[in-house]
Amino acid sequence: MSYVFVSYAREDTAFVERLVKDLVADNLPIWFDQQNIEPGENWDAAVEQALQMATVVLVVVSPASMVSDNVRNDINFARDADQRIVPILYRYAPLILNLQTLNWVDLSSEVLYAENRPELAAFLGQQLDQQVAPLAEKVAFARDTRQVSPVELRGYLQILAVIGAPLSDAPGEGPPRRYLDHANEWRLLVDAIRVSTQLQAATDYIPLAITRLIPATESYLRDLLGDSAPDGPQIVHLIANTNGDTVDLEDEWGRTAAVFAQGLINLFKPSAVELLVLHSHLSPETIQFLLEETPLRAVVSVQDLVPVEVGSYFNRRFYGRLAAGESVRDAFETARADLQVSMGDEAEQFALSLQPGHDDVYLTVPAPEMRGPGTLINPGTPPLLNVPVNLGFVGQRAALIELSQEIASTDFRQIAIYGAAGIGKSWLAAEYVARSAWRYPDGVIWMRIAPGSKSEDVIGQILALLELPATTNWATLRDILRDRQVLIVLDQVAEWGDPLEIGELADFISRLNNIGGTRILITARGPVQPLTSTSGTEENMLEEMAPDEAEILVHHLLERHDLHDVFSGDAQIQAFLEKTLYVPWLIHEAIRLIHLQGLEATLDDLDDLLSDVSDAYEYYMFSQFERLPDGPRELLRKLRGLPDAFDRALVQKIGGEDAIVNLRELVRYSVVRQEHGLYRIQPLVRSLLQDYTLLGDEEQDRIDEIVILHLLSQAARTNG
Repeated sequence: MSYVFVSYAREDTAFVERLVKDLVADNLPIWFDQQNIEPGENWDAAVEQALQMATVVLVVVSPASMVSDNVRNDINFARDADQRIVPILYRYAPLILNLQTLNWVDLSSEVLYAENRPELAAFLGQQLDQQVAPLAEKVAFARDTRQVSPVELRGYLQILAVIGAPLSDAPGEGPPRRYLDHANEWRLLVDAIRVSTQLQAATDYIPLAITRLIPATESYLRDLLGDSAPDGPQIVHLIANTNGDTVDLEDEWGRTAAVFAQGLINLFKPSAVELLVLHSHLSPETIQFLLEETPLRAVVSVQDLVPVEVGSYFNRRFYGRLAAGESVRDAFETARADLQVSMGDEAEQFALSLQPGHDDVYLTVPAPEMRGPGTLINPGTPPLLNVPVNLGFVGQRAALIELSQEIASTDFRQIAIYGAAGIGKSWLAAEYVARSAWRYPDGVIWMRIAPGSKSEDVIGQILALLELPATTNWATLRDILRDRQVLIVLDQVAEWGDPLEIGELADFISRLNNIGGTRILITARGPVQPLTSTSGTEENMLEEMAPDEAEILVHHLLERHDLHDVFSGDAQIQAFLEKTLYVPWLIHEAIRLIHLQGLEATLDDLDDLLSDVSDAYEYYMFSQFERLPDGPRELLRKLRGLPDAFDRALVQKIGGEDAIVNLRELVRYSVVRQEHGLYRIQPLVRSLLQDYTLLGDEEQDRIDEIVILHLLSQAARTNG
């Protein structure tokens, strides 16, 4: 049976007992140590077994829990076991790094508890496949930024989010001033806006609309702000590196483009923006110039870098009060006071500056009869279909800049990223989409190729993206694409098992030459025929990471795994990186092994792996497959009969009582990986399974029946 495990500190028992009681009343199965461990039972063994079998782990966040070794161990286990972790904010405390990229559920006040606990119950019910009715969605996401009209936005208090996260310095050769994770910054800001409006009654609520500026270039920002009055944003929320009088934005290729004080003044002077929220530091003189020489009436700034959870907490409180109709000063003082209570001195980092001669500012808001129906989130992108999101992208700055420039200038319709297994081809392609989707106004589709993929699957995805009937024939689609700009990403093309299917798609793509702005981006270990030759391909070979980028990745992973004191210094890190060959997958895997077995054993494993082996990835995956215990190996044999991607619930239906434990072992051995809530057998492992015991016809029929019933159940829940 699936259930929810609650991890908490003893000091928070009263709150946890209340939460557990309410969730149980919602018919949710909750494992709570004080209720589920029998007298005389071994406590540690019972907790470990319960944690292994849990589907979701709730982590109650408080000052006590964030310094608790037991809670930290629970989080590390859940992360390594690929369980769903949901932080529950009870009392603020600096978050353990493994929680910082996760959306928390705020239950830190009576009002927030009443608002958010039912949504938590609905979410948990969906995760556990229980019949808990989801709440009505209060937030609308724009599928296509072109469909959000200025007239529609008049009904909102508008926020323009500008996230300057350059890949490199201005020449494109060295690192930026500081790496910013643009995907995570946007996710946290959206989460803050969503949560900030949950406190507002429908009659009083001023709906918020947040739009992301992509690309975050000075010219695009100038064009948008210059044409903004009277329908433009009242607020600009700027996240970027700063240095006194300059702000680091990007050029169209992702290189640093510094905007100086006079440039900032020129940007805002023709605009209708009233409030600048700056999550970085500008000199008091520059802020004063902005307030004196532009329509800006207020600037909120941060004196020094603050942890991401501190900024997120402030944003929730501040925008929540603005949505309640408060003045800028009142909203700021309320947010900072709440921050002071929860986080102490961090609140002193936030400052408010007002236009000379004004003690307060009320923003221009839509009249009640003109207001929109709820919060609007506009990611600033064209339609994206199945595109993975890169959180924590690090490295390959030169390759990414070169790829962006090449795709923009090449005469080829098809561009390939080649490279060894684990070198980061898919990672690079996903980051290209994140930064360059704006070049394809008709949208982007991402197809993860599997052995059973069909050419008609790709065509079907294109039709879905363009919202065309499924009956549209291929010739008609080619004609339509003459006037469209679409990016089609075919990831891991070499996994395609049928040359005839590849040939059909190659013929279709070859007929797109010199038609419209459609591009095909493929990733593979090398050329894939007949796709590569028939269609014509601009080829790029991806090499290992640059040493400085690899070192940044190591530090990021060490923090993620809470391994701060593993290496004695930079020299030992460099020696470690040399053993990983600066290959991303091997760096990730080696840090994971350090977490499991220690540094010395991992270094020995790396020596064994790289000694006289021509293909380290193939050798490693083969050895991991050979080490599998019987239970996980048998589950893997059955999973081979599933579609390429499958969820945890389907695994449980096929694998029986021990399915989840065995699935976690498959993930731990790296033969199965988790991607965005779904699981995939590693491609090389699929090929190894060819020589393993085949599924009989009856067994495959049974699995097919389970899959069909599972998909029908999902469809019924979605439509219900």
